[in-house]
Formats: sequence, C-alpha cells, structure tokens
Amino acid sequence: LTLAIVLCCATHAFSAISISSLPFNCTVPNEVYVVSQDLSLNSGNAITISANNVIINGNGKTITYAVTGAGYGIYINTSVTSLEIYNITITQGAYDPVAGERVHGIFRNGNFSGVKIHNNTININHGGGVSNAFGYGIYFSDFNNNLANIEIYSNTINMSGTSGGRAISFNTSIAVSLAALIHHNTIVASNLGSSPAGYPSAITILGFGAGINGSEVQIYENTVTVNPSCSLFQGIGAW
Repeated sequence: LTLAIVLCCATHAFSAISISSLPFNCTVPNEVYVVSQDLSLNSGNAITISANNVIINGNGKTITYAVTGAGYGIYINTSVTSLEIYNITITQGAYDPVAGERVHGIFRNGNFSGVKIHNNTININHGGGVSNAFGYGIYFSDFNNNLANIEIYSNTINMSGTSGGRAISFNTSIAVSLAALIHHNTIVASNLGSSPAGYPSAITILGFGAGINGSEVQIYENTVTVNPSCSLFQGIGAW
C-alpha cells in the first residue's frame, strides 16, 4: 500500500516554468508554464508557443500587448499539437494598427491540432481605424492542412474599436478539414461599425464555400451582447 501511494504521487508530479518577463518563447515540450505576474510588451509577440503538449496557466494575471506597436498576445508556432491556454487576461494596449497590421489576442497561422482555450478574458481595444487593419480576439488561419480537435469555451471577449473586428475567427478557405467546438463564450461588442475595415462579427467561419471535406463545427450556448454604440454587428457568419 505504501509503495502504491509513492508511485501514484510520482506519476502526477511535475514542475512549472515561470513566465516572468516578455517576450517569452515556450520551447520545452510537455511542460506547464505559469504567468507569475502582470506583464506588458510594447510591440511584437508577448508569448510564443513553439513546443508540443504545453499548458499555459495564466494564474489570473494580465498580459498587455501592442502598447506602442503591432504584435500578438499569444502566437502559436508551426504545427503545434496538444495545447491548453486558460485563466489569463490578454489585453490589447493603446496601439491602433495601420493598414496591413494585425493585433490579435491569440493567433495561429497553419496546421495544428488538440487545442483548448478556455476561461480567459480577451480585451480588443483598437482596430479597423483604417482599411486592412484588424484586431481579433482569437484568430486561426490554415492555408495547407487541417485544423483539428479545437475547443474554445468559457471565455469572455470584449471588442471595441472602429470596424472589422471579430471575437473568434477561422479562415479555412483552402483547408482540408476543420473540427472545432465553440461554446459557452461571452462576447461583448462596443463602438463598432462596418467602415472602413468591413463588418465586425462575434464568430466567423470562412471556407465552407470552398468545399472543405470531413469538417464538423459545433457552435452553441454562446452569449453575444451588442451595445447601442455599435452601428452594425454580425452574430455568426459562415461561408
């Protein structure tokens, strides 16, 4: 009995890696990374995830990014699998992007799978002041392969700015397949319209018109609040 208890404890023991400064690159696989304090970064990617089987525990802390220049709160690197992000506040700083710039809270461009993003708060404060300048809460874009086993749930995403913002967006226009669950998120929109950067929306799935094979996306039990300060706002768009 004593031996069994010791083995059990050893099996579940792990050590956490502290995120205590920015920018920070998570390069060690099979680890838990814990944000130790509120942190900010003027420009560039605040946290980059470059390893598989990583957990980001925000520890209730706030990451502020894009304070004086463009960048992402969390950037997920190429072909990452088995990732969890939770209990973190990601806040866009005072920088308003110019044409061609992006200031997304969480961003991934390319193939990946096994991702859970939950119980976070994302604040997008600027974007769409000019054409082709965007700030999204969570944006996944795939140009070659699959987006598989993705679950986004129980997050709060606050959006404001000028136009063109999206809380959760997938661009799968030439992807092979997309498998995702999007549920129990709270999305609040303020001060948004359609000009000059286009229609803002809560959840957008692009690519169904391109003939994606083997796709299954479930969107349910999300709450979207559109404040009177918005002149135009879409709920869910899929095409």
